[in-house]
Amino acid sequence: MQFAYVFTCGTGPPGIQLLQPLRSMTHDRIISRRGWQHHNVMIQGVKGRSLPGFGLRRVGIPGWGLDLLSYATRRIRIEVGRGEIALTVQHRVASWEILSDKLQGVELEPSERIADAKERVFGLEQESEIVFYRDNSSWCPYCERVWLLLEEKKISYSIKKINMRCYGGKPAWYTSMVPSGLLPAVTLDGQLVTESLDIMFILEERFPNNYPLLPERGTPEFAAVDALLKLERKLFGAWLSRLTQSRGDNGAFEATMDRVNCALQRFKGPYFLGIQFSLVDAVFAPFLERIAASMPYWPGIQIRGADRWSAINEWFDAMDSRPSYQAMKSDDFGITHNLEPQIGSCFSAEAGAAYRALIDGTNGAWDLPLKSEVTAWGTDDGSGKDGAKEEAAQSLIENHEQIVKFALRGVEDGEKYRDAVDLAFRYLALSLLDGVQNVNVPKDQPKEVAIAASYLRERVGVPRDLTYPAARQLRAHLNWLVKQSGSRSKLDEVKTDDQKSWLEPAEISNSGGVLQESKKALSARVKLMALS
Repeated sequence: MQFAYVFTCGTGPPGIQLLQPLRSMTHDRIISRRGWQHHNVMIQGVKGRSLPGFGLRRVGIPGWGLDLLSYATRRIRIEVGRGEIALTVQHRVASWEILSDKLQGVELEPSERIADAKERVFGLEQESEIVFYRDNSSWCPYCERVWLLLEEKKISYSIKKINMRCYGGKPAWYTSMVPSGLLPAVTLDGQLVTESLDIMFILEERFPNNYPLLPERGTPEFAAVDALLKLERKLFGAWLSRLTQSRGDNGAFEATMDRVNCALQRFKGPYFLGIQFSLVDAVFAPFLERIAASMPYWPGIQIRGADRWSAINEWFDAMDSRPSYQAMKSDDFGITHNLEPQIGSCFSAEAGAAYRALIDGTNGAWDLPLKSEVTAWGTDDGSGKDGAKEEAAQSLIENHEQIVKFALRGVEDGEKYRDAVDLAFRYLALSLLDGVQNVNVPKDQPKEVAIAASYLRERVGVPRDLTYPAARQLRAHLNWLVKQSGSRSKLDEVKTDDQKSWLEPAEISNSGGVLQESKKALSARVKLMALS
């Protein structure tokens, strides 16, 4: 067997290459608390040759996965004896700057990150100026309706993001414009429009030639629109009632789903008005998405994959084929963990226990290597082969200051542990790029590192922060970091009073939540039940 060692030196000759048959090689690695790693290497069987002790800057050792380009080298010593070479390397994990340089050599798949956009321009001729006011967590269902319509019609618009009321007061500039503070809102040529359905119909009327989303008047499809919109509201009410009642609803939710399934079959699908996506699909999408994630999680009622609702599943498949919907839909974890702060406690039936364990990672679903999984979001094979790990690493490296600051919010006296968390997150970035098998995290890290990693792990938002495959990789690697840090942080050690986006540190974020109008709908229904 032959091993090649290329030493690029800081002084002396530009480089020395050894290519020798080796009889044996031993390697000891010691990791200090501050991240310095000492590599003591004994190579035997090298023919006698003298090497000066140059200050090495780069060394690659095949078979170990060790590439010091990933690290900041501190001290190198080479000792040449009779028939052997002793190589001692002392280094620590790379700075963020070096990690950024390393990222430049990674081929990243281009991704449509419309959740990050401040402006969307489609190149179609457009005289009207539109400003779209939506929630800053890309989760609000009523904002999603309008957002989906804008994207499908390819209407150019700019975006201003507002926090939702449950996560703090609205900014004064917004309440001066919209006294109720409700989202979404749109200004069209300076005119303010609120209420999602009003916005959607006005945009359809003003831009009839931009991929029309309503059928021609006088057709059976057009005549069906009003009844379908009323059915969507009925489905919304049946869903909330089923989630929040421990005694069930005598099959009202399932019966309403049956009606939706039949409605999708009327015009032969896969969409509500036939083969073409329409405004009706944009209206149904946010809550069918939330239904598919929440019903197996709490009452244990499977939606996607259920034979009973085959037309609804065909609709989901058709929606998943649309890039606009793929770019803005949430994942199961985000949906289920952001509903209760808005609608109150949901009843957890035993039938949903296995699905809850899958989504929350308590059954090992967040352990590396990730396995293929099927959820309401869809299927992810867990390999990260389509650039998911690289996407997560890029977001972490490019936003590391905000991310470290955010993660420290879960730690008491967090500033005391900034350096330790920063160091740990550099190991995290390196593990995403090089693989966890090639990264050794110091075992004697303070428990606050694990707490910070747990805090961040529970708050990775889809699509706000990452696509779902990338978010899944980041959660799993954070889970690995918690274990590597020598402390299993429990959720009760972590603050859970907010869901602030680490990519928007200056804003109060609202990772999800049903808008105030939905809470009013729930309250009104409870009052009606009490009177009946």
